[in-house]
Amino acid sequence: MAQPAARLSLYQLPSSSPDYNPIEHLWRTVKRTKTQNRYFPTFEAVTQAVEQGLSYFQQHAPEAKQLMGTYLDQALGLAQAAESNSFSEKL
Repeated sequence: MAQPAARLSLYQLPSSSPDYNPIEHLWRTVKRTKTQNRYFPTFEAVTQAVEQGLSYFQQHAPEAKQLMGTYLDQALGLAQAAESNSFSEKL
C-alpha cells in the first residue's frame, strides 16, 4: 500500500472557482432566483424551475454575458485570433 501512496499527489481545490469557470456566476443566479429556499414536491418541479431560469438567460443574452464577465470577450478574442492565423497561413 505504501508504494501507490508515493505516486499519488493530493491537491486542495476550491469548493467554488468562478474565476476558472465563469458559468458558475450564471448557476448562482439561477439557484438564487429559482430554487434557493423553496420546497419542490417532485423532481419535475425542480427541473421546471431551473429550465425557467435558464430560458430567461436564453432570452436575455446580454445579462448572461455580463454575469460571466470578460471571460467571454477573451475567449472570443482568442477564437478570432486563431481563425485569422489559420486564414493567413492559407495565403
